[in-house]
Amino acid sequence: MKRLLLVLLMCGWTLYDAGAQRKSYFGLQGGFIAANLTNFYIVFDERNPSQAVSSKYKCSFYAGMFVEANLSPFFSIQPEVFYAQQGASAKTTMQGSVVRYQLQFHYLNIPVMCRYYVSPGKFSIDMGPQLGIVLSASNKAKASAGQFDGSLSATLDKNLYNRLTVSFPIGFSWHMTHTVLFSARANLGLSNVIKSSGKERVRDMSFQCGLGVRF
Repeated sequence: MKRLLLVLLMCGWTLYDAGAQRKSYFGLQGGFIAANLTNFYIVFDERNPSQAVSSKYKCSFYAGMFVEANLSPFFSIQPEVFYAQQGASAKTTMQGSVVRYQLQFHYLNIPVMCRYYVSPGKFSIDMGPQLGIVLSASNKAKASAGQFDGSLSATLDKNLYNRLTVSFPIGFSWHMTHTVLFSARANLGLSNVIKSSGKERVRDMSFQCGLGVRF
């Protein structure tokens, strides 16, 4: 956690300095994120691997900072750095017990968004490349009622997943006021998250929306 705070502070100072040099905006952002993994299945019963359950979206949050560098009234570049909890979840019923599973990745995401203003200063279309750094990963299982009752959690072996991922977010921003803005985007994963996942790639897929404050 100390290392994460140090990285965020260093990135924040770099973004602030870049914004100051260009007379642009430094800001903070945060909100809701729903994440899943494509082609990812969970085997709850090893005796019946053919009954694997497809993963569902996992809901969590993101928070970080950004700098918007205006190049013209219609176009700007916005580098960002933010922490996000991503992964996937699943649920099934085994012998009368409801079993819930959650795979959680702790990400430090670094996108560089190209922002085109359809209405200058009001509404923009945003897109650009994003580098994701996996800080850690864990899986959790919880069963209630029936034959099984209890919970189990464990840190995921680093050899099972790739520490760096590449994705392409696309979305929009609405400047509610000069200071406050609302943004939403879909993040399309381009690289494999899980190692040795066979022919089908296991990629990140997430949707996020939240508020930002510019200074």
